[in-house]
Amino acid sequence: MENYDSGFSIVMPAFNASKTIAQSIRSVQAQAEKNWELIVVDDQSKDTTSDIVEQMQKDDARIRLIRNNDNQGVAASRNSALQASKGRYIAFLDSDDFWTDGKLSSQREQFRNGAKVVFGSYRRLYPDGSYQIVKARKSISPGTFTFYNPIGNLTGAYDRSIGMVLQKKIRHEDYVMWYEIVKRAGIAYGTEQILGNYRISTTSLSGNKIKAAKWHWTALRDEMNHSSGKASIGFVGYIAYSAMIRTMPRKMMSDKES
Repeated sequence: MENYDSGFSIVMPAFNASKTIAQSIRSVQAQAEKNWELIVVDDQSKDTTSDIVEQMQKDDARIRLIRNNDNQGVAASRNSALQASKGRYIAFLDSDDFWTDGKLSSQREQFRNGAKVVFGSYRRLYPDGSYQIVKARKSISPGTFTFYNPIGNLTGAYDRSIGMVLQKKIRHEDYVMWYEIVKRAGIAYGTEQILGNYRISTTSLSGNKIKAAKWHWTALRDEMNHSSGKASIGFVGYIAYSAMIRTMPRKMMSDKES
């Protein structure tokens, strides 16, 4: 593609992530696929996040660091990375999550086979070391998003031939972004392969479920422009899916799986 290389650009916003960001970066460095750049955007962290990235940067020129002049939030930070990216394929990894080793190579193969948007299964990793597996569907269409977000952000990647999609400064920004991406592509392809580990923080464990539900309703009405009737059906589906996720059985994480 014009002005872009054939590699992956990995978007990583970071804020006060000194306890986890090294593991996140190492999971990128451990990829079998080596053609990538990692763009870390430090959103005015008050800890040693930038110091850790700078140290790792010294040994790996594929890591790039951008510092925000003020605290701008996760959507603006991701957008800064997107606008600075040079690769054909866009992937996302937050600074408290980490990938499995074959994530990018698996998706490279899917892109070679003609896919424009890809995603996969992942683990929801709890503070006590237990986890749940969220299995990806084989394929999804834009209509799937009426009921829930079927793409775990840390597993998704897309070919920028469909156009760059920036995040809006709204709640559920990932949800709305992936909806727009799949809408442009028409279809996205999933794999049952576990591509990453999503940390459930103590904050998210006690998160306000009512607020999250309101954000979902707003996305359905204001971003997807669904009628009140269709949005209501989608909202019921969202509640049911959220309840199903929270009640899935857990297993304990082993060293082999980490």
